[in-house]
Order: sequence, then C-alpha cells, then structure tokens
Amino acid sequence: MSKQKNSGILFIIKYLLITFSIIISFSLTSLAEEVKTISEEEAIAIYLVNSYDVQKIKIENQLLSMSYEDSKENLGDQLNEVEASLKDYEEAKEDDSDDEQDLRDIYYKEALNYANQEKQFQLLDFDLITLDEQETYAISQEINTLREELYDYYLLEQDLALQEKQLSISKQELDLITVQYELGIVSELTVMENQYAYEDLILKRDLTQHQIDLANEALKIKLSLPVENTYEFEIALPTTQFVEELSLENMLTYYKTNNITYVRQLEVVNATNDYMTYLQGVYPDNSIDEDYVETYYNYQIDQINNEANLTNSINQVINTYYNYQSKNKSLLNTEADVASALKEYENEIIAYESGQISLYQLDQAEYSYLQTIKTYEQSVIDLNNSLMELLLLIYEE
Repeated sequence: MSKQKNSGILFIIKYLLITFSIIISFSLTSLAEEVKTISEEEAIAIYLVNSYDVQKIKIENQLLSMSYEDSKENLGDQLNEVEASLKDYEEAKEDDSDDEQDLRDIYYKEALNYANQEKQFQLLDFDLITLDEQETYAISQEINTLREELYDYYLLEQDLALQEKQLSISKQELDLITVQYELGIVSELTVMENQYAYEDLILKRDLTQHQIDLANEALKIKLSLPVENTYEFEIALPTTQFVEELSLENMLTYYKTNNITYVRQLEVVNATNDYMTYLQGVYPDNSIDEDYVETYYNYQIDQINNEANLTNSINQVINTYYNYQSKNKSLLNTEADVASALKEYENEIIAYESGQISLYQLDQAEYSYLQTIKTYEQSVIDLNNSLMELLLLIYEE
C-alpha cells in the first residue's frame, strides 16, 4: 500500500514537472517570437512616420503658413497707420500747429513699429517661399542624428562582444593561476590580483550591457515604439568611400549657394539693412531722437552679429572639411593595421594547428585581432558620420 502511494506521488511529480517544462518551453518560445528585429532602413522609415521630432517640424511649418496672411494683413494696417500719422504731421507743419512735435513723435513711433513688422515679415516671406527646403533640411538633420545613434548602438554591441572575449581569456588566466597556486608555484596574492582583474572585467561587461539596454530603450522612445515590446536593432557597418573630388573651394561654393541656413542668414542681413534704410528715410540726418539713436546702435550691433554668424558658418564648413580629411587618413591607417593584424592572426592559427602554441595563446591572438577590427569599424563610422555632416552642409537635401 505504501509502495503504491509512493508510486502515485512520483507519477504526479513527474506529470507536474513535464507540464511545467512544457509551459516554460512555450513561454520561452513566445518570448522569442516577440523579439522584433529592425534594420537601419526600417528604423529610418519608422522614424519618418512615428517621430514626434518630424511631426513637430511639420506642425511648426503649418503654423508658419497659417500666420502668413495675418502678418501680411497686420503689416498693411500698420502701413496705413504710418501714412495717416505722416499726413497729420505734414499738415501740422504747414499750419505751424502747436501739435506739430507731438504728431511728429506719433509718426516716428508708427514708422518704427512698421519697420519692425516689415523686417519680421520679410523673413517670414522668405521662410514661406523656402518652406519645403527648410523642412527637408531639418528632417535630414534629424535622420542623420538617428543614424549616428544607431551606429553608437552598433559600436556598443561590438564592445560587448570584445569584452566577452576578454573575459573568457581572463577566466583561462585565472584557472591557470589557480592551478599554479595549488602546485605552490605562485602566491595567494597573485591569485587574488587575477581574481580582482577578472571581476573588474565582469563589471565592465555588465556596464556595457546596461548601456546597450539604455540605448535600446532610447531608440524605442525615439521611434515611438511600444516600450513593453522587445526589439533588436540590426545595424550594418556603412560602406562609405572617400570622395576625393570634394575640394574646399567647391564646398564653399556649394555651401553659399545651397545651404538653406546660410542663405537665410544672408536674408537676415538684407532685412536688417532694409530696416535701417527705411528708418533713415523717416528720421532727419543726425537725428538725436532717443528711439532712433537706440535703434541705430542696435543696428550696428546686429551688423556685427550677422557678420560673425556668416563667418562662423564658413569656419564650420572649413573645419568639417578638414575633419573629413583627417578621418579618411585615420581610416587608411586602420586598414593597414587590419591587414597586418590579420596576417599575424593567420600565422598564429597555423602555429596552433601545428601544436606550437596553446588554445589560450590563440585566443589572445584572436582578441588582439578583434581589437584592431573594432578600431577599424570605429574609423569607418567616423568617416561616414563626417561625410554625412559634410553633405548636409553643402547640399540642399
């Protein structure tokens, strides 16, 4: 009776274990199916549809279009106010009226308000005419930022793989030192030093994994993906080639002609000059009117700032160009390093296969080679990012 009872209990336990295993297996399969892989191209496509950044740009441009007619109407009303106040002022001068000075001040005030509105409307008119160009440029900048973030994610994953390899080598070293300690070859201090080094590598590996998790969450938020879902970003190394025909002279020409930000800076200069030219036609020469003097000084400051902005923009192009050249030289150097490291690694493989070195030594050689590959990939991404930055500066789209 006791044996039958025990058999029944064992049957139930086995049944429960099998059922639990099936549930766990199904759960793991379901979780695996929930992991979605997103490529760089898919991420960009999702971003263009879902991104709040892109939607914000489009909404701001719609608001800009809606404000145009109101601004145009307000400008017309203000011009009428200027003409009416000018008429009153001129009539008072002809009649030698006591109100002449007050009416003159009113005219000056209305003219100053009109000049400010006209300046803003001139820029608004430019923005409306170039709305599509500015929107395309702004979205292109956002896409480029997304690409850089995806490449940063890719490099973090490569760091993790490299650290896993380093951790494996460190574990082999620790095991070897432990055996040597047991044989009395090395001291306990040597074992502890290697143990600390191994644990330090584990912490670094875990930190990199945490950075990957944070980057993954940030990308999900940026793409407006459900945060409760699991996504893997499958990023390929860019295949950017160096563009030799990009001379600095051509770059500056393209930039001054095509870059919408620079062209708008020129429009700011024109609008500021038109603003002052109009006011100089309103106020008499060498006017000591307080508002005019303040406006004139502000105009001079604006001129200095506008000139500085244009100069800074040109310097940005020059700096970006030489940075691009520098990144290309770095890539050429790392390409040579990869070729040399590969040859050394292949020699180590041959040495291992012929029994001249241990598996541990081969792993060290592989790790050294992978380090060189990581440096090369960083150089490829740096050159690609530099080129994209360059193209955004000198082309419209």
